[in-house]
Amino acid sequence: MASYVRQKPIPAAKIEAVEELVEHLGKSAAAVLVEYRGLNVAQMTELRKRMREAGVHFKVYKNTLISRAAQAVGLGGLSAYLEGPTAVVVSPVDPVLAAKLVVELQKKMEPLKIKAGVLEGKVLSAEETEALAKLPSREELIAKVVGSFKSPLYRIAGVLGNIVHTPLRNFMHGLKAVAEQKG
Repeated sequence: MASYVRQKPIPAAKIEAVEELVEHLGKSAAAVLVEYRGLNVAQMTELRKRMREAGVHFKVYKNTLISRAAQAVGLGGLSAYLEGPTAVVVSPVDPVLAAKLVVELQKKMEPLKIKAGVLEGKVLSAEETEALAKLPSREELIAKVVGSFKSPLYRIAGVLGNIVHTPLRNFMHGLKAVAEQKG
């Protein structure tokens, strides 16, 4: 008689968690896997609060669920980084924000450390993710581009203003001089 191992059905909550993570990883600009072992309750609360305020998704998942979600979106390379407690930090818009926020919080919360990252479908090591954090944010880049467009326009406006105002100014000074001579 052949024996078989009866597999337990996967609970709906776990399926929902994997689907949620697949959605986040699929739609996000970037993600960071962090190890939070050693953080106390107050630090975890502060961490979650800061992430929420920045508009970044932060959630602790079981490694097996992260592995399943990563396989589903073609990020099988993340499995190598799934040891110990893992949280996923996902930035939906700005690819630098998640990494920048984690690096900033690492300075205040020593036990927090980056395990790996994801940028546009590519798995990054911890070092590459920290390098990503050093890049300027989306807003900073937009401000630089706008500033570079604005500067020449101001110069042109200044030159045109001088071209228009200088003859007018000279004419006014001439009129004033003539009026003073005529008394």
